[in-house]
Amino acid sequence: MHVFVLGLSKTGKSTLARAIADDWKGHVIAFDPLGDPKWKASADFVTRDFDEFAKIYQTNRSCLCVVDECHLIKDMKHKTILMNMNAVGRHYGHTNLFIGHRVTSVPKGARMLSERFLVFRQAPDDTKEIYGDYPHDAIKSLPQLQRGEYLDFDTFNCEKRKIF
Repeated sequence: MHVFVLGLSKTGKSTLARAIADDWKGHVIAFDPLGDPKWKASADFVTRDFDEFAKIYQTNRSCLCVVDECHLIKDMKHKTILMNMNAVGRHYGHTNLFIGHRVTSVPKGARMLSERFLVFRQAPDDTKEIYGDYPHDAIKSLPQLQRGEYLDFDTFNCEKRKIF
């Protein structure tokens, strides 16, 4: 399964992602380019080195694989690895949890391969983009969501939730 957790700064996406990791019934590996010390309590393996993360990803099976701040990945080699994770991760039994800011920072191909979105407040242009892919009426409310509120949706369902 591939899940995107997206939202503007300070909306609750890292809190939600760590809660998912804390509830996970298996190994959690995390790429955290900013080195947030809170990930050490939620993950079995944490690194700021994407190449190291990719090796661990490929040599393990059935993990929750967290890529925090995925919008910061600019290197084409690493973007290609990220796209491959999205395309073949399920064959390794992994669940990928990609955390980023804006819907428009996620390539459309990657969005279309994802099964679930947990989306916090977004700018109007991002809202329009995701509504074009997933036309749930509730998505139009993304710019008005308050801190901690998010939409949990896939192709067929959409629910409003709150993390705190």
